Amino acid sequence: MKILIVDSDIEHNRVISIHLKKSGFDVVESETGKIGWRSVQSEKPDIVLIDCTLSDSSGSALLYKIRGKKRLRKVAVILFATNSDEDSQVRALDSGADDFMLKPFSPRLLEARVNALIRRLHLIFDNADLANRGSNGGDLSKGWSVEYGDVRINAESHKLFLKGLRADVSPTEFNILYFFMHNPDVAFTREQILKEVWGDNIVVEPRTVDQHIRRIRATFKIYGCSNIIVTVRGVGYMFEQLN
Repeated sequence: MKILIVDSDIEHNRVISIHLKKSGFDVVESETGKIGWRSVQSEKPDIVLIDCTLSDSSGSALLYKIRGKKRLRKVAVILFATNSDEDSQVRALDSGADDFMLKPFSPRLLEARVNALIRRLHLIFDNADLANRGSNGGDLSKGWSVEYGDVRINAESHKLFLKGLRADVSPTEFNILYFFMHNPDVAFTREQILKEVWGDNIVVEPRTVDQHIRRIRATFKIYGCSNIIVTVRGVGYMFEQLN
């Protein structure tokens, strides 16, 4: 698993890099947004850790670049900042970040958040493997997908199709859709969604769920699809199966 750290704080960059390397991760370091963007394209990291305040640009600008490239949509991103209010954190998550952390934080806490993110990324592939073994004797070449109305999701290839067209979503958004499409017509609270998608060992505000749901709905709207993730007043959200 390759991790790219983009942080102009050289000492902080070094400390977390050493810790992650000791934990077995392949780590690449960048000190500016410009170099970081080059590294994203050349190193092909699985996860990018970005400080919101870089010496030559903002971390959000680098996040926008990553999310703007279709071939990089599978890359997971964790943003971190020294000072940030709730609205800033929400904007970061709404822009496509998979997690947000406030500095200072311990290397152990960062590693725990990274591992939680990795579990979320691998969940869909692990379940896809089980589904294929049950349906075609372990032959994964046939792929695995679930479809409701205009929405089709393929866990093996990590692809989402809306009205037959490939639609790009972030890894977290994909995992949310995966979870809902395996539990249609069941209302879940935000806390339940956080537990099932983010896991137990991560601290994320319930409002984070709202931002990701809003992004999923916006993607559906772009492709002219019905809003099938509905709000259940007093509870949370539900994937409404189409008849």
